[in-house]
Amino acid sequence: MVAKNKKTRKTNNKKNKHVFAGTGISKANNPYDAGKEAVEMAIKQSGKAPNFGLVFCSGSKYASNDRDARLLVKGAHEAFMNANPKCKWMGCTTAGEISNYGFSQGTCVAAAFFSDYINIGIGVGKKVEEKPENSAKSGIKEALNNLERNKEIDSYISYLASKKKSTEDLLRLRPYYVMMLSQGPLTKKGAMGKEDVVVRTISSIVGNDVPIVGGSAADDNKLYQSYEFANGKLYKDAVVMMVFASDIHIGVSLEHGYVPTSKSFIVTKVKDRLILELDGKPAVKAYCKATGINEKEFRKNPLRFSSEFTLGMPDGTGNFFSLVPGAVVGNAIHTGQTLKQNYMLALLKADRKKFLNAAKESVNNALNEVNSKIPAAVVMFDCSVRYMNLRDKVGKEIELVKNVIGKNTPLIGFYTYGEQGLRHFGGFSSHFNATASTFAFTNKLFTDA
Repeated sequence: MVAKNKKTRKTNNKKNKHVFAGTGISKANNPYDAGKEAVEMAIKQSGKAPNFGLVFCSGSKYASNDRDARLLVKGAHEAFMNANPKCKWMGCTTAGEISNYGFSQGTCVAAAFFSDYINIGIGVGKKVEEKPENSAKSGIKEALNNLERNKEIDSYISYLASKKKSTEDLLRLRPYYVMMLSQGPLTKKGAMGKEDVVVRTISSIVGNDVPIVGGSAADDNKLYQSYEFANGKLYKDAVVMMVFASDIHIGVSLEHGYVPTSKSFIVTKVKDRLILELDGKPAVKAYCKATGINEKEFRKNPLRFSSEFTLGMPDGTGNFFSLVPGAVVGNAIHTGQTLKQNYMLALLKADRKKFLNAAKESVNNALNEVNSKIPAAVVMFDCSVRYMNLRDKVGKEIELVKNVIGKNTPLIGFYTYGEQGLRHFGGFSSHFNATASTFAFTNKLFTDA
């Protein structure tokens, strides 16, 4: 039963249901059993043979080695293929799982989707750390080549929309989206992450108007080895991606809950994601002085402190990209974004109330963007830094989201090593840290009012 809350949205009306979705969860110890069980549960709940799906699993429990990871992928793939041999799916390892069953760790969660109005193409780019541009190009081109359109339905929906909608409304329609799952920073093996380069490269091919949303694969904060999956195959050092061609409104948004302080910096020396100097001083010393954090303690565990104080880069909409100083390399700080000399960075601080409500607000904004009150299903990419900050309130964060979308509305996602997305009503797709990024399916066709 959905919590009684004025802001709680109604659940799906089967009469106008165009997206059938279900989620599943498994705590089985055997990786094969966990993948198979979670997917079968999701398919049963969706009530339809799926045409696309998602699988997210604990990195430490199910993917501590290649063999276990392959077993989980095999179990999930067999379940999808038994239901529909043409089903396309992807997934990755996590730092915590999200579903309408709540926050969980040491689990495998899956979602199964069917819609006559959404078509999918999947692509894979390899060697993303060494050659991010080539990886992104090969992945997105493969996904576009594998995208099978239902031309009769698409043409009919486009015709009806042109008859019913104003020119202004037609210009706001977004028929294409990209969802990506990339290897993120694995600092213990020297991989710093190249997601920002991947996003920019994809945008250069599909155009800046196509939203790119996703999350960076994780390994339960070990920062050593994550995995990506696509259509029954296991990958390392890769980016997997789905291209959506949709006749249904999909809402996207992101929020982080940080607020700017009165302090700011100029990046005076930088190399890719490594900030060497801030205001002409070693980056570690400048950051610790501004925050009042003990430098020795910061060097021991940067994420413990940077979840409270992060860096912000203006995003052009009056807000800030959040960049987490998540690792120390000598006197330099590693952040989640490639920076350039003379960039201005604000010092951001977590606002307790806004931080807790950020995921909820991200979902609200995504649905408001497409003027929808009834989500068909929600996919959420939430930063592991936010999980560290929320600690014992992480479960409440997911409950707040469920209060918005409805307790039984399919919800799936994971805690990430980085997020991709864009703010509602403006901005452009980019790579972020410490945010909650939302991809919300609705049951509203482009022809609906």
